[in-house]
Amino acid sequence: MLWPSMSYLKLPDEGPAMYKGVIRWHVRCPKHTRYNPDNGGQGAIVGGCVTCLKLYELQSAVRTIRRLSAELEEANQEGMDKAA
Repeated sequence: MLWPSMSYLKLPDEGPAMYKGVIRWHVRCPKHTRYNPDNGGQGAIVGGCVTCLKLYELQSAVRTIRRLSAELEEANQEGMDKAA
């Protein structure tokens, strides 16, 4: 089961509309409750379980979002430093 909770916070005094978001979820495969995509990766998926595969894809997407967010924040900071 997936129980997401999302919250967004607009930071008004930092240039153009900057949003910081937090997404949290509690999800486990009903068949493989010990599977953790952070620790096991794709190689730990047992028998091609669709739920475990989706958990792995979700974790991969979260990593990509965090990396892109950090790059965007760094580029924004460099742009603000040049403007000052």
